[in-house]
Amino acid sequence: MAARRWPLLLLLLLAGPGRAPGGSSGRFPLSLGPGPAAAYFPEERWNPESPPRPPRVAVALLARNAAHALPLVLGGLERLRHPKDRMALWVAADHSVDNTSALLSEWLGRVRGQYHRVVWRHQEEPRWFPDEEGPKHWSPARYEHVMRLRQEALEAARAMWADYLLFLDADNVLVNPDTLALLVAENRTVVAPMLDSRAAYSNFWCGITPQ
Repeated sequence: MAARRWPLLLLLLLAGPGRAPGGSSGRFPLSLGPGPAAAYFPEERWNPESPPRPPRVAVALLARNAAHALPLVLGGLERLRHPKDRMALWVAADHSVDNTSALLSEWLGRVRGQYHRVVWRHQEEPRWFPDEEGPKHWSPARYEHVMRLRQEALEAARAMWADYLLFLDADNVLVNPDTLALLVAENRTVVAPMLDSRAAYSNFWCGITPQ
């Protein structure tokens, strides 16, 4: 029986030694530019009594054939109660037979100026994977491709500006505007909420045994 793909919503803490979330201490890049950032605020310029700023969060959104869900997904993302100038968007879309890429491109063009940085990675062709049986089939090639995209997003966030990386699928609707704040408040390296689903084990990619 083939493994089934489940929705993913996951927050990763990226701040390492000397990089406090929110830029309250240490050194951090000025912007989320391509490649490693070259400009930093020197530590001695920071006032230790200044209030901590909200953490810097990169959001990685992967989408395929998601045009029907994008209005709800993007609406929930926009309504998050977190300063948009403290957020960056890393968005990828490919292998779609609907207008997923067009909708995302239009939305990113509209909100680009509100966010600290927007990275748009899209590919129109091919529209399917060679070993898949249909657009809903999770073949080995599709799994491998998605894992590569997630790794690319993780490496980009690590090399740039973010304290946290929020992985968001195009079938996750954030109905609570405080979702991000609640995840950050858990103060854990990796944290995910329990997602409502019609199937069991909604946060996992495959079945779980009683053990």
